[in-house]
Amino acid sequence: MAEAAGLRRTVGPLQYFALGFGCIIGAAWIVSLGEMYARAGPGGAVIGFVLGGAVMAIVGACYGELAAQLPRAGSEFVYCHHVYGRRTGFLVGWFITLFLVGVTIFEAVALAWAVRILVPSLEDTVLYTVLGSTVTLADVLIGIGGTLLLTMLNYRGTALSVAFHSAITYAFIAATGFVMLWIVAFGSAVNIMPLFGVAGGGPRWDGIFWVFASCAFFLYGFPAIPQAVEERAPGVGIQTVARLIPIVIVAATAFYIAIVITTAMAAPWPESAGRQLAMAEAIRRLPAGSALAAAILVAAAASILKTWNGVMLMAARMLLALSREGFLPAAMARAHPRFGTPGIAVLAVGLLNFAGLFLGNGVIVPIITMSSMCLAVTFVLCCAAVPILRRRGGEGREAYRVPGGMVTVAVGIAGSAVMAVSALLAPLSDAGGAVPVEWILLLGWALAGGAVVVMAGRRDRIAASLS
Repeated sequence: MAEAAGLRRTVGPLQYFALGFGCIIGAAWIVSLGEMYARAGPGGAVIGFVLGGAVMAIVGACYGELAAQLPRAGSEFVYCHHVYGRRTGFLVGWFITLFLVGVTIFEAVALAWAVRILVPSLEDTVLYTVLGSTVTLADVLIGIGGTLLLTMLNYRGTALSVAFHSAITYAFIAATGFVMLWIVAFGSAVNIMPLFGVAGGGPRWDGIFWVFASCAFFLYGFPAIPQAVEERAPGVGIQTVARLIPIVIVAATAFYIAIVITTAMAAPWPESAGRQLAMAEAIRRLPAGSALAAAILVAAAASILKTWNGVMLMAARMLLALSREGFLPAAMARAHPRFGTPGIAVLAVGLLNFAGLFLGNGVIVPIITMSSMCLAVTFVLCCAAVPILRRRGGEGREAYRVPGGMVTVAVGIAGSAVMAVSALLAPLSDAGGAVPVEWILLLGWALAGGAVVVMAGRRDRIAASLS
């Protein structure tokens, strides 16, 4: 399939791990940690991540089994199209595309935010206000620069893009690992108490549930591995790719838990609750704290670039897969003759990313909420696809199977269903009785998808009449 499409086979196991881990761990953790403390305390956040990580690891194992049987770019779209049919497959691919493009916008806005924190003296001009947030000239220019850089990397070759991604990912792991060890050495476990921070010391179940449901967003990124499955290097077996998916999710969950615990050790966590830069502010109290805080912010800025790069890669492969099935123009399914990348699809993602830069950081919360809604429903469909494919049989069915059999798959379906319901209902509490803006945006995207289906059907009818 890769050779037929012209895609270059260059990705090895360490790069697959970096792709998955690097796409999961972006910069959302550094701005959301204070919110986790405010809602659940460190103990509640850990419980939420343990539960959410367990469900997501099972979901990842289901993706691994599906990828072993259907090793094609497109991931969720390919699985649902094959199992449930053309319409359901399109809806999944269309909404995952919304998520992926939305995250590229999120990362562009976040990069500008990180640079402004690192360089507080940066002169700036307010251009306008949208969704309650100002958009400045620096925000736009930084976003444009990042968009051009990553579009060029993804256009000129997967090997170049993945090498860039891997270098930043492993440097990020080393830097944050060192900071966490420093906190363990100079912080205090006493600061973690009380674990939950409510009257009587009991857990805040609503906060735990919020962290659990948010794992659909915080632990997403692993599909970067099956999205690039056609581009695995010669000698890299499909079993290796499949097994790496749940491993990456477990590793990312462990990272989040370590961040929650060590930041609480650096300073009494109630003082960090609700703060936007909880970790950076907490570690300033330790020896060499100012330097470590700056290092964390630099690492966060670099992490934004790697996640942005990986999500752009995923989005381009999703457009390629939709194009292969006739939903989008055929040009998006063609590989560049020199670079072996889906060049037109990459440029399309870059253009959408550019357009989204002008929405400003007011779009961040709706993006996170919509993402959780789209993803959790997709997880249910993908987990449920596993027993259906097993009954059908077919090539690759023994290459990789979900550990624990159908009991594990059932837990994955149930857990992701709970995530889906909670994600769909969560915007209601913040809407104050009005229709949530996230629901309106999702409806608008669904209507646009309906127009795409109608146009694709019209093209098919025209082609049939000419043949």
